[in-house]
Amino acid sequence: YYNIPTSLAAAWRTPSILPLGLVDKETRLRNAQAEDALNEIKRLRRVISNIAGFKNTHISGTGQRANTRIRTLYDKFKTRIRRAAERYRAARAALESLDPEGDWRARFHILSDNDIRGPGREDDDAESEGRYEISWIWLVPAARASAADASTHTTRAATIGQGAAGRVPTSDGAAAAAAG
Repeated sequence: YYNIPTSLAAAWRTPSILPLGLVDKETRLRNAQAEDALNEIKRLRRVISNIAGFKNTHISGTGQRANTRIRTLYDKFKTRIRRAAERYRAARAALESLDPEGDWRARFHILSDNDIRGPGREDDDAESEGRYEISWIWLVPAARASAADASTHTTRAATIGQGAAGRVPTSDGAAAAAAG
């Protein structure tokens, strides 16, 4: 039974104590977690933006019940954003511990509550359009697929292609040739 490297002090993260490659595996895991959490924050911010647009177009001034429902929906998404931000911050803290000078620093900045905004201006922004500055979360480029990921994707696509070319899955999960 092994602890994950971030649960150990830096002095204990030596190859003689931890299995070979475990620190690298956790670093890749934390990179993926940070990427997923950041993508989730952006997705949920887009949803909230659309909810606000829907409310302004269709519900504004139509009564307390409709406004309360939209507000409840809005609050649910805000809670989900807060949880995704916590996951991002935990993954970033683990990366800081595992690889303090790593390449991940260019992509994963410190996330403050003020960074969780957008896309675009919100109605209650005090800044004018000319002075609005987009949050860094929208400027982070998409993650590059590693060679292993690309290989897996290619193999999976080839398998799917074979399935469409006459191979039919059976009930036990194996593939059998389709009877013509």
